[in-house]
Formats: sequence, structure tokens, C-alpha cells
Amino acid sequence: MFKNKGFTLIEIIVALGIFAIISSLVLSITITGGISWSLVSAKVFLRSQARQAVLNISRELMESTRSRAFMGAGGTSIRFSVPLVDEAGAARLSPGGDLLWGDGETEGNFINYTLIPDPVTNTVNLVRQILNASLAPIGQERIIAQHVRDFLVQTSGSRYEFTLTLSVDQYAGRR
Repeated sequence: MFKNKGFTLIEIIVALGIFAIISSLVLSITITGGISWSLVSAKVFLRSQARQAVLNISRELMESTRSRAFMGAGGTSIRFSVPLVDEAGAARLSPGGDLLWGDGETEGNFINYTLIPDPVTNTVNLVRQILNASLAPIGQERIIAQHVRDFLVQTSGSRYEFTLTLSVDQYAGRR
């Protein structure tokens, strides 16, 4: 009789088919897990960035007064001045005893938060700028939040409300 010395061609094809199906399932699960991990990481990063941006704006704006704050057209920017302080942290006063206002260091300057497109990454950034008395940017701009979809400033009674929307799709590289 015949001795079974190996596998038949049919057995090998069936085994390869089963192996291919199992491999594709494992690969599919791995890729899906990687994408999910990436999206969750992006959401955590962007939420943290948004929280920090709103805290920065709020902290500086609390030092200002309503008469020293100005919303840009459409509510997509806000410009304000804060009292100047000396090295000891005491408020700087004019010879007449009035507070001196500026960007915290230089009298007459303003702090400005606005949206600026980044042509390199094709995204929009929320940027903190220092403006001189002529409202021209001076010094280094500081990016506060990246991948911004929307930034809106509104007044409600005696307070300002901010809406900052960041885009996970842009962050994750999907357009």
C-alpha cells in the first residue's frame, strides 16, 4: 500500500487559505487598533492644548478691564492691554497716579489673540501676538493652539465667552 509521506496539494492549498484568512484578520485588528490609538492620542493632545489656550487667554484677560478689551471683526480675535508691573510685581503708575497699561512690559502695547493660517501645514493656528500702539505686530508670535477649526469670542453681559474648536482630522493627517 501507499505510505503517507507528506501532504497532498489540496491539503496545502486549504492550509494556506486558512492561514491567509487568519493573517488578514490579525492584520486588520492591528491596523484598526493603531488607528484608534492614534485618534485617542490626538483627542487627548488637542483637548489639553485647547484647555491650556483658554486658561492662558482667561488669565491675561482677567487682568484687563472691559474698556481695555476689543473684539476683532466677526469675533475671531481679541485684543486687550493689562496693567504694567515692575520687577517686584507692583503696579506701575503714571505721575498722576493712574495705572499704566500695555502688554505687561511696555506701555501702549496690546496683547492680541488671533487666527493665522499656516501655509506649510495647511492648518490654522491660534497665535498670541504683541501689537504696538499702531496695531502692528512686534516681536515673536507664540502659537497657542494648532489645528484650529474655529475661534470665537463673544460677550455675554459683563463677561467674555470663548469657543475654541480644534480639528482631530487635521491633526491626524486626514483632510
